[in-house]
Amino acid sequence: MLAGLQKPTTGDVWIGGDKNRRGFSEVAIVFQRATLLPWLTILKNVLYPVRVLNGRADAQDKARALELLEMVGLADMAERMPHELSGGMQQRAAIARSLILDPKILLMDEPFGALDALTREDLQLDLLDIHARTRKTILLVTHSINEAVLLSDRVAVMSARPGRMQDLIEIDIPKPRSHESAALPAFIDYSKRIRDDIFGPRAHRISAS
Repeated sequence: MLAGLQKPTTGDVWIGGDKNRRGFSEVAIVFQRATLLPWLTILKNVLYPVRVLNGRADAQDKARALELLEMVGLADMAERMPHELSGGMQQRAAIARSLILDPKILLMDEPFGALDALTREDLQLDLLDIHARTRKTILLVTHSINEAVLLSDRVAVMSARPGRMQDLIEIDIPKPRSHESAALPAFIDYSKRIRDDIFGPRAHRISAS
C-alpha cells in the first residue's frame, strides 16, 4: 500500500500530503533477495530503473550509478556479472539500484534475512551509513528484535494475524550506532519491551527444570 501497488480495504494512505504515489521516482523497494538481472552487469543492473523510466541512461545517470556503487563498497565491481558476487555484495548492488532514481522513501522487506549472520551485521552498519548520508525515509520490515532497535528511530510492533499495530516505540539511542550499542541499558530495555509485546513477560523466565 505504501508503494501504491495495492489499495487499502478502507481509508487512504497519505505520504507527504499526497496519496497519489505511483511512479519509480517516489518509492523504491529492496526485497529479501537481490533479484538482479543475471544477464546484465552490476552497473547496468543499477541503471535498469533509469532505462525503464526514460528509455535510456545518459552519462549523468552512469556517473550517479558509479557514485552509488562506491557508496555501497562496490566501485570495483561495476563490470562484474551478478553470479560473480557474494550474496551480501548482490544485496548491496540492489540497494544501490533502489537509490538510482533518488526516491523519497525506501521500503525494505527483510533485506538481510537471506544472509549469513556476519554478512547481515556488516550490512546493518552499511545501512546506518547510507541513511546518515542520504537522509532517506526508510521503512524496514524485520523479524529481528536487535536489528529493529539498532537501525530504527521508531519501531512499530505488529500483532499476529490480522496484523495490527500493537506498540509504537521511539528509539532514543545516541548516534552513530554500532553493534556495541546493544550493550547499552536503553538498548536492552527497548529489546525487552518489544519481546514482551510479542511473546508476553513470561518469555523472559527460565524454567528451573
